[in-house]
Amino acid sequence: MLLRVDVRATAADGAAVVIEADGPSHCFVNLPTELTGRTLLRNTLLQASGYKLVVMPWQDWQHKAASPSDKLELLRNKLDEAVVVV
Repeated sequence: MLLRVDVRATAADGAAVVIEADGPSHCFVNLPTELTGRTLLRNTLLQASGYKLVVMPWQDWQHKAASPSDKLELLRNKLDEAVVVV
């Protein structure tokens, strides 16, 4: 793989998984919820390479998950959405 990723793991079913924690630099300054072309390309390349991609946007991490248990639940929900067996 020629891309840097935050976390690469193998799921219980053997699938290759990439978890990306997308901070503010992955969005436009004037459109904080719109991903940049570079980030969209990264996501496309990872998925085309056969990875199950789990993306954690910084907005969700900061605003939807206040406590450590909330953060764990949010991450588990993201993994469930990607159908990753942990």
